Amino acid sequence: MSKTPSRRRVRAWLATILICAQAHPAWSQILVRAPGAARTDFRATHAIHPELRRLTVDAPDTDASLDIAKEKLNRALERAQIAFLSGTLEEARAGFADVAKLATTADWARAQRRAIHHAILRTAQMASGEAPERRAALAKAVAFDPEAKADPAKFPPPLLAELESVRRESDERAVLLKIRERFDGYETLIVNGRAYKVADTGVLKLRPGDYRIHLRSDVYAPVAEVMSAAKLFIYTAPRRPIAVGTCGRPGLNEPALAALEITVVYSRDCLQRYRSGQWTRLAGDEGGPARSDPWTTSPSIPTSLEIPESPLEPKPVYRKGWFWGGIAGIAAVAIALSAKRTGSPSEAEIRPSSAEGF
Repeated sequence: MSKTPSRRRVRAWLATILICAQAHPAWSQILVRAPGAARTDFRATHAIHPELRRLTVDAPDTDASLDIAKEKLNRALERAQIAFLSGTLEEARAGFADVAKLATTADWARAQRRAIHHAILRTAQMASGEAPERRAALAKAVAFDPEAKADPAKFPPPLLAELESVRRESDERAVLLKIRERFDGYETLIVNGRAYKVADTGVLKLRPGDYRIHLRSDVYAPVAEVMSAAKLFIYTAPRRPIAVGTCGRPGLNEPALAALEITVVYSRDCLQRYRSGQWTRLAGDEGGPARSDPWTTSPSIPTSLEIPESPLEPKPVYRKGWFWGGIAGIAAVAIALSAKRTGSPSEAEIRPSSAEGF
């Protein structure tokens, strides 16, 4: 299988990024890691430049593109529900089928997954009476969201019993996907809207059905694909770096990215920023808010040191503290005795000369 992504897939990813950059200006500033750059250097850079977006944390689907998909889903759900309550059986079946088709079009959040799961079960309920068609719809519901539970108040008991039968059958036919081995180098794998940390996840149970996967990385271009469980089981990720070259000769892997502003971490001492067709090398803390540099400062390291004088060189008498302290004491005693001899009145003997003051 080819390890380079299709041009169609790359263009789709770039289109998503560009749409998000137009709708959300902050999305025009992205921080990526060059192949070979240390993760610690990258994280320190992001701590200094929190205004820059990371593809693994602030994915495009959390912004404009997902907002558009949610609106489309809401309209489809509204049409299906109206048809179910007041339309014909054919209209209701077609309406919920349209909702089911949206299952793998976005990385849905939990609320949207539950709504789509409900719509898929409706298509099974309104199947034309053929058991294979009904069981296929139930299998699709199980694969799409295995943890979703059908509401017994909204579906007939025979359908719920058949759903559990299909669930057991799907579990028996499931395969185990080794996530760490298959997707090493990526930070996050999203399957039908559910996110998994690649480094922390061992295996994932794949039941028969279709899956939308979304791979995210600070190094590689994001990948979004829809495929069957059998294809996903043998799938090899493309691992196409976003940035290429070296600190002295930086480069981007895709000319279409010229519309964005991208900061590339090549090392802790070398950041290259691409803007309007030009590369500019930045210092480690240049362009970020005023803050301590985690590379060069530490609360345990003093910023200045007092160097003591050598104990081998004796001080002159006039530079020693006790010498001047003694002189000050003698002077104070002499002043007090002088004042007593001149007969100056003490504070207790002073009397006001008038009612208005001294």
